[in-house]
Amino acid sequence: MLPAYITQMKVVFCKIQNLVKILAAKGSKNVYSTCSADKSQLTVLACMSATAHYLPPMLVFPGERFRYNPLEGFTEAVLGRTKTGWMDSELFYTWVHDHFITAIKNRKVKRPVILLVDGHTSHISLETGQLCKSENVILYCLLEHASHILQPCDVTLFGPLKKHWRDSVRDYQFKKPGEFVTKGTFASVFKSAWVNATTVDLAIKGFRHTGLYSFSVGSVDKSKVEPSAVFARAKSDKDLGNDDDMNCKDAQVDSRPVTHSSGTYILDPKPVKIADEAETEIALMPSEICDSVSCETSHTIDEELHDQPPCLYPETIIQVNPCNVNVTPHQKKTK
Repeated sequence: MLPAYITQMKVVFCKIQNLVKILAAKGSKNVYSTCSADKSQLTVLACMSATAHYLPPMLVFPGERFRYNPLEGFTEAVLGRTKTGWMDSELFYTWVHDHFITAIKNRKVKRPVILLVDGHTSHISLETGQLCKSENVILYCLLEHASHILQPCDVTLFGPLKKHWRDSVRDYQFKKPGEFVTKGTFASVFKSAWVNATTVDLAIKGFRHTGLYSFSVGSVDKSKVEPSAVFARAKSDKDLGNDDDMNCKDAQVDSRPVTHSSGTYILDPKPVKIADEAETEIALMPSEICDSVSCETSHTIDEELHDQPPCLYPETIIQVNPCNVNVTPHQKKTK
């Protein structure tokens, strides 16, 4: 399939308030920075193809009616509106129908066209699937939790885009001291970040490094899917400790007797492998429980069983975490 037929759509969040590094005296404990009190963030939907063609971004604002022009300064962008400011299935359907399909028709791209999405619930509604099927668009969901290796926008685009966004916010504050980026000025400030980040080189490298075009399994950076150092160390320690013939000096043994009416139960003194004390604790039977199950030999068996709690019977297996301690019955000695 030609690269013009492979596109990827992804949502990114841009915070209106950005914390940047400031110059301060060495050793200062309290360092202040003047920033906006607005801590909200706006959703941006980006889409690019393997031929480095970028669709105009969709800026999603919370609310339905605005007292300001949300796209002032960036009229080429697409306006999206939801109650929460997040992408939902209805807005995604609108984007596919009104913008994505219209764009490929205007560019006279032959179909079928592959549209790669991240599998979020807002991207896989029944209506959107039927629309893509009727328009000969293959809506393909990439694997979950693999955006850092399989999604071109995450691999190459969003990192530089966020960096340019922080630079645009800083430049805006330098040019207009005392003013901050708001929802009304977001589009104009974001435009410069979008123009600087959406380069041909980033789009081509994004599809190449993810192995999507040209298709190559070896292009994926396998170092990003290796287990963490903590997990690898824990696994190696577990493998080294699988030998059952351990030194008995490191084993903890409890052989205290537990008296019951039908016999005496003694904790089996067989050595038990115990993990590091900082990681594992053995839950030994409290002495009060032992006292509660002890009884006088003059009582009959029926009276003793009647007096005991219903959960304490000879069949009871005492389980010790993390390993089981065997309970061996012995007949009671008669005088």
